[in-house]
Amino acid sequence: MFQSYYRDVTDPNNDFENRAVSLQVNCAGRERHGRPMQARAVRRDQYLYYQMAGTVSVSAPSVCRLRAGDLMWFQDHVPFAYRDEETTEHCFVHFTGTAAEEWLEKAGLTPHTVYHVTDDAVEDGFHRLFCAFLRRDAQFDTETAAALLSLLSAIGRSIGRGEDGATRFRLERSLQYIHDHMTERITLATLARLENLSESRYRTLFCETMKQPPLAYVLALRMDAACRLLKNSVMSVQEIAQTVGYEDPHYFSRVFRQKMGVTPLAYRFSK
Repeated sequence: MFQSYYRDVTDPNNDFENRAVSLQVNCAGRERHGRPMQARAVRRDQYLYYQMAGTVSVSAPSVCRLRAGDLMWFQDHVPFAYRDEETTEHCFVHFTGTAAEEWLEKAGLTPHTVYHVTDDAVEDGFHRLFCAFLRRDAQFDTETAAALLSLLSAIGRSIGRGEDGATRFRLERSLQYIHDHMTERITLATLARLENLSESRYRTLFCETMKQPPLAYVLALRMDAACRLLKNSVMSVQEIAQTVGYEDPHYFSRVFRQKMGVTPLAYRFSK
């Protein structure tokens, strides 16, 4: 089975390097091989390869094996080769652009490294790419780039759940709670309980993930909301204080000045 989609249907390789755009998807697809096959190439674009079934021997540049659920990023301009050892199936996408490597690195990927990313969202991400190629309408470039970024996000989350990062993404419920209840009294105990963690473990995990303690994150959200209201509304300082969770406007003003370096009114009338 060869389910391949090309940016330029007249070009059999679609190996384009485009430094005039941020992100451009050249081609994508899903292939199933029922007998041994091999390939050797050097491409000008980035190549993301996701093994869905079977085993493949890869040389890029060192030798390794990809099994079902494994993923690898083949970097542009680096020679690579692979050989199917049995019936195999894989998904792929080739892309280019000035931001291509940056987004791959943001997903936590290093070139020519094997990652195990079994996650339905990864396969769904490839399917979304294929659908964008099938539509091929006026939004083609935008949709394929967005689908690729969604795929890379899914890969990054899947990688983050492995090994030492096993609990890294257990913050979703508590983060949602913080945003839903920002103006209310929020305790560390409540947040830790939402993730079924001890307070000390939750605080450590939160600091590792968000780069600040939980209650500092809450304060930052409140101050951000207060700043937007000061600049974009005619509400009084007292009204704004109550809106962002402070019953005492004087206490709000002290906290605001400590955080922002100026009083609320001085901030409102600053340029």
